[in-house]
Amino acid sequence: MMAYTPKLAIASHNVVLLDVTASLKLFKGPLALVRQIHHSLRQLYPSGPAAHVSMAPTAMGAWMLARQQHMARRRAIKPTTLWRLLKVLPVRYLPAAQPYLDWLDNLGCITLANLQQLPKASLSQRTSPALTEQVDALTDASTPVVQWVSKPDAFQQHIDLPYQVY
Repeated sequence: MMAYTPKLAIASHNVVLLDVTASLKLFKGPLALVRQIHHSLRQLYPSGPAAHVSMAPTAMGAWMLARQQHMARRRAIKPTTLWRLLKVLPVRYLPAAQPYLDWLDNLGCITLANLQQLPKASLSQRTSPALTEQVDALTDASTPVVQWVSKPDAFQQHIDLPYQVY
């Protein structure tokens, strides 16, 4: 995936995040880029697990959209479109919400829109700061939720061959 961008992150739940902001023009727009990524994944894993490719203005937003069942709802370029697609998703999609799902369900907090309406200070106090960070990161690209992996400057590996090479 580093063929598409130097900014890549490995997140939990088998998620790979790419910052393709600088690559959109090079790959002729978002739709063409998504198609090329799909093609690369099919080449790498022809009979492997299905990958859900999504695109959003924020890493956390893209992560949540990838969990959508409908392919047409996995891409949002504008923040307003992103929130329209995100607000109906279940709270259980957020990794940091997992330990608090029963409590949130008792509050009637089922969707991400419900969760965002809760007071942040109280939510952070009753759950964890990680949950409020993830809620903020859904629509705010400046909120860090991932650590970008940088490729090494050089790669070196030693292989012992079973025969002599001249």
